[in-house]
Amino acid sequence: MQTITLKPSIGYMVPRGRAARSRVAAHAGMAGVAALLLLGTAAPLARAADAPEKSDLSLEIEFPPDGLVVGPNGCGLFVGGRAGPPKLDVVIVIDTSVSTAAPSGTDVDGDGQLGWPEFGEIGFTRGDRSTDPGDSILSAEVAAARRLAQTLDPRRTRLGLVSFSGGPADLVRGEPVLPNAVTRVPLTDDLAQLEEGLEALRDGTPAGGTHMAAGIDQATIELLGLPGAMSAADPSRSRAVVLLTDGTPTQPFGYDRPAENVRAALRAADRARRARIRVSTVAIGPLALEGPVAVVETAERTGGVFVPVRNTADLLEAIEEARITDSVGVELVNRSSGEEAREFSMTPGGSWGGFVPLAPGDNRIEVAARSESGIEVRRTITVTLDESAPTAAIPREYDFLGSSRLGGCLRDAKRVELTAEELQRQQVRRELLLEMERERAKARERAARQHKELELEPAPDVEP
Repeated sequence: MQTITLKPSIGYMVPRGRAARSRVAAHAGMAGVAALLLLGTAAPLARAADAPEKSDLSLEIEFPPDGLVVGPNGCGLFVGGRAGPPKLDVVIVIDTSVSTAAPSGTDVDGDGQLGWPEFGEIGFTRGDRSTDPGDSILSAEVAAARRLAQTLDPRRTRLGLVSFSGGPADLVRGEPVLPNAVTRVPLTDDLAQLEEGLEALRDGTPAGGTHMAAGIDQATIELLGLPGAMSAADPSRSRAVVLLTDGTPTQPFGYDRPAENVRAALRAADRARRARIRVSTVAIGPLALEGPVAVVETAERTGGVFVPVRNTADLLEAIEEARITDSVGVELVNRSSGEEAREFSMTPGGSWGGFVPLAPGDNRIEVAARSESGIEVRRTITVTLDESAPTAAIPREYDFLGSSRLGGCLRDAKRVELTAEELQRQQVRRELLLEMERERAKARERAARQHKELELEPAPDVEP
């Protein structure tokens, strides 16, 4: 069971067993709501106006240093850096509505026991739940959030965690009424704090409906440091939200008013856009993909990416497609020999790394980055290959790239050939990306039909 305590303007929902350690603040105290509403006017808040312009593009080669002398390596020389905005604030927003108690269809917790659907008690109500809570949709969302955090460079990224549900926990009695959205972890660069928040969220009991608007608004409040926020805003940082849901908006107006619920979510997306906050959405499972207008248009309106995931087993791979910054193309090449990087990976946050073949003597290594708006930046270093010199070790700061498909070279820089398992994984990923593109196209068609059926207004013609 969950304990809910309401205080003036702020409500607190503490997952079972975590009362002493959880830090949570409920969705939008009145001052925060009022400040958010200003974002819908022609005069956005000054803090929103102070957000970095999307055209900003920086490029850094962080390793190796210019002039390094190295010995031979089977994979080549590891070169790593980052492209995009220099600092990031990212809030992960997770759906905890009652439907997320259902089984995900995959062994999320890796205990060898697959959770199956059963009808029974879920907190204050009854419904379909997983026989193994560790394999629930909520557990899969938490695992995906953890994977996303692992792909982001902790040296320049702060992460926050928000959950959302809303409405009555018991639909028959109409009570208790749940907080619409909760800040589980304020923006922090302490990954241990984020992990504790994710564990507490996973151990809680899903309840209520799907108040997507509240989840987006709460993330906006935290990113802007508005009244009621637990986070301190940093105007120098780019800001982004990654929202995960297994359903469609059912709040704040109730299950029988879908058009109003979708409008509320899209108004929240427009407020985020005016604050220059990019919102990428991850739609998990058939229900979310059958009525996708809110998640599709939220991503489109804010410059984010809509990530469709029909099979929950694909969620850990798919989450890395959620865009955190402007799309930036990065090319890594040895200009002295003309050889491109043999392996290359780039995280959603813009950190990149790859292995460049070296020739004996001096090698001019060039990295070029190009933004969607056509801005191009280049950086060059010179590295000398000397047979008698020691091999350059990969800095531990780049361990987070391990989950981003650098393959065998990151794990063992002396190997050249990828194993059959790694080759198969790369093929599976290519097929997944193709399937996601097909699902994305279908979802956009359904969203367009749903937009007409619900008689929704077009997106405001306002530049983010």
